[in-house]
Amino acid sequence: MALIDGRSLQEHMANEGSMSVKEIVRVASQIADGLAAAHRQGLVHRDIKPASVLMENDVSRVMITDFGLARAVDEIAMTQSGCLAGTLHYMFPEQVTDGAVDHRSDLFSLGGLMYFLATGHEPFRGENAFAVINKVVGAAPPSVRQFTAEIPETLDRIIDRLLERDPDDRIQSAQQLHELLTQYLAHLQAPELHLPPTVGLPYSSHRQARKRVAGFAVLVAVGLVCFFALDGRFPSGSQGDSDKATPAGEQEHHDKEQHHGEHEHSDLPGEMRQRADGEERRESHNTEHH
Repeated sequence: MALIDGRSLQEHMANEGSMSVKEIVRVASQIADGLAAAHRQGLVHRDIKPASVLMENDVSRVMITDFGLARAVDEIAMTQSGCLAGTLHYMFPEQVTDGAVDHRSDLFSLGGLMYFLATGHEPFRGENAFAVINKVVGAAPPSVRQFTAEIPETLDRIIDRLLERDPDDRIQSAQQLHELLTQYLAHLQAPELHLPPTVGLPYSSHRQARKRVAGFAVLVAVGLVCFFALDGRFPSGSQGDSDKATPAGEQEHHDKEQHHGEHEHSDLPGEMRQRADGEERRESHNTEHH
């Protein structure tokens, strides 16, 4: 291997303390570029950490070392033997949960490294190994801005995206991250000439938003159907039915009374029936004349 005249990021942080925002972005951009080159060759480093990145003394250049755990993507299944590879504080969740390990696993570790450069401590800390592993797989670390207000929101969002537990929610490639950080560094150096990059929402957030929109659309559709159904059946239909029902009901009642009267007369003897009919006709005549 080539001799690097410098020291690791771990040693640099121990001697110099936290880096400035521009230094963090510059270093992370170079690491992302190096990871992109390894990923294009089908290799996953699996042990990105401050001690694995060397910084040259007189040049603002870093180099990734310690590829001892790097494996080809199609050989990573060997890690299922029960052994945990990599440094505990920068390990990725899928290494513990038996999830699929790919190039996005290195991006999670890089997010932890950037967190360390910004705050001076690891994102996941605990009293023992079990506590650290439990935090890696079960809880998001506190925001970087909680420790230092000097970190811009854009950088905070980039780190948060890299530390997403679901690989689908992370920035999806080292090349994409390199381009994002390069644009951000240009903005930091000349904000009047370059716009800051846009850090998109995680995939799960888009998915939840689509579900909320779909649910709202269903509620609106159901509401419209109920409104038109009620409007068409009760207001207009009920009055129309009442206009038609009243005369028909009266006619039916009149017919029943007339039929009942005829039925009562039909049960009388002949002479009495004729007399009753005559009396009814006289009463009807007197009523009309009156």
